[in-house]
Amino acid sequence: MARAVTIRKMSRIFRAVTTFTMLLLLCVGCARAVPLKPALSVSLDGANRIIEMGRSFDITLTITNTGAQETIVEEIRLPAGILKAFRYLGSLPAVTLEPLADGSGVLRTQLVIPPGGSAQFILRFASVYSGIYEEEFSVLTEDQRIPLPARVEVRGSIPAGWQPGAAAPRGQSEPAAGLPTSAVVRVGALVDVGGTLVKAWSASGVIISRDGLILTSARAVLGSRFYPVSDLIIGLQTAPNTLPVDAYLASIVQVDEARDAALIKPRSDLLGNLIAPGTLSLPALPLADNPSVAVGETLSLIGYGQNAEALSRVLPGAVLGLSPEDGSAPIETILMELPAGGDYFGWAALNSRGEVVGLASAPTTAGGLECGALADTNRDGIVDDTDHCLPAGGNLGALTSLQALDGMLTEGWMGELGLQRVSVLDLPFVVEGKSVFQADFSAGTPGWKSTEMPGTQSAYEDEALALTISEPRRLLFSTLDYAYDQLTISADARLNAGGGDGSFGLVCAFRDANHFIALEVSEDGYFSIWKRAGTETTYLIDWTYADAFDPSQSLRLTAQCGANGLKLAVNDRLLGGTIDPDFSVGLVGIIAGTYEGSLLKATFDNVEIFIPGDE
Repeated sequence: MARAVTIRKMSRIFRAVTTFTMLLLLCVGCARAVPLKPALSVSLDGANRIIEMGRSFDITLTITNTGAQETIVEEIRLPAGILKAFRYLGSLPAVTLEPLADGSGVLRTQLVIPPGGSAQFILRFASVYSGIYEEEFSVLTEDQRIPLPARVEVRGSIPAGWQPGAAAPRGQSEPAAGLPTSAVVRVGALVDVGGTLVKAWSASGVIISRDGLILTSARAVLGSRFYPVSDLIIGLQTAPNTLPVDAYLASIVQVDEARDAALIKPRSDLLGNLIAPGTLSLPALPLADNPSVAVGETLSLIGYGQNAEALSRVLPGAVLGLSPEDGSAPIETILMELPAGGDYFGWAALNSRGEVVGLASAPTTAGGLECGALADTNRDGIVDDTDHCLPAGGNLGALTSLQALDGMLTEGWMGELGLQRVSVLDLPFVVEGKSVFQADFSAGTPGWKSTEMPGTQSAYEDEALALTISEPRRLLFSTLDYAYDQLTISADARLNAGGGDGSFGLVCAFRDANHFIALEVSEDGYFSIWKRAGTETTYLIDWTYADAFDPSQSLRLTAQCGANGLKLAVNDRLLGGTIDPDFSVGLVGIIAGTYEGSLLKATFDNVEIFIPGDE
């Protein structure tokens, strides 16, 4: 009996052990069946920025697997608001965008990222409509969705969703009898100054379709870095020999920035009431069916001067030359002879039949400008005529032939939006010569001298030299006692904080805070080469938009300085160059500055100076 009891006890123990073992094995199996959750780090670079209307820009998506197991990125979602406001140009690596019913889009990737690995997607867009767009991108894996907020501001005069519509059929306009000044308009540019829209400048334009298609100057409707155009006002002449009366708000239809030509069209009255298509019936000038001209031919130029009280004028001018010189089609340029010192900003040229054959293009000189400074662009604390203004008007040297504008005119007539913007040189740049100085700031900042003023500070931080500005309209320099007739200086630069309109870069020919040459890039994506000589600030290369670099990323800045030329390169790409005939040798160094913004911090590292010669 005792033996039976013992056997039953052992049996129960055996069953318990067996059950426990099986449960343990099952638990181990479960643990093995549940993978470790992948850890992804995802960032968007270039998604928080200000863009000029018509410019292309990149958003870089970086995905890093910080976990211990591989992960698969299945989708990248592009928000509907972004795809509606911008033209999607493609991705690198190339993945077809699949549109979804809600207006968003998806890139299906099935991208495998191993532990510790990373991948990048570059998404390219073209900005069209003005406005502020706050949207959310997202990355999807098998078990998670990672949201990525973005904010893009587009400066310009095409409101979100506006479409110009096709113009009235070509050929309906008849040549005007007598002086066709009723078809000449004044185009006023509205610029935001301290939250208030101010008419900053005006240009001429001619109506070329009865429903209001207007041919004018690209510079007039695009503006500049300091004065981006927010809206356009069209002034019409209501009676002969009278000043134009503001009548409509207009938007851009087409732009050919290289040829300084634009097509605009009224979209509403001054109160914002939209104009129904086909309701306007305005006096219009015909376009020449055969816009060819001959040397010696007399053309009539029509337009307004920039003076607000100036009446429209008609000036005769002889054709002095053509490009191509033999007059073969298409004629690009018509050389003219007109009185010096006039403002021919957006003027049109008519042949003897009253037909438009050309448009005044960029002047050969920029004298006698009337623009009225609206901002303290030279940062001297005073807004006056020494500050920068839109380079408009000047002596007329050439006309852009209507033949050269044929493509733009055809597309504009069909109601297509199109903005062809000028880009920087973006050419390869190689530093040559022998290195005479190097500094990685690992041992502090010996030899660097700072020219500080209230609200500025230079300091050694994290093995780099940091320039910090906390007040508007300030400049801060840090220089070295190196001066050569010809040199190249390079430095790694990064924008750490900013107020939206600051700039930073390299300086040469430095004698003091009032005598130097600056080669800079800006927070909002421009570059410039300018100099200060006492109280005078001269832009050797005006602020030019450069989509060749992203100012939010670390940049390798290179400046070539000397009497033989001044050049600025970023990331081994040449942006632009010029010659300063008054160049004088001085110190070299780094520079940072603010305009209306009150904050900027830029750090510099790995500075190197080269001079001509072999190593």
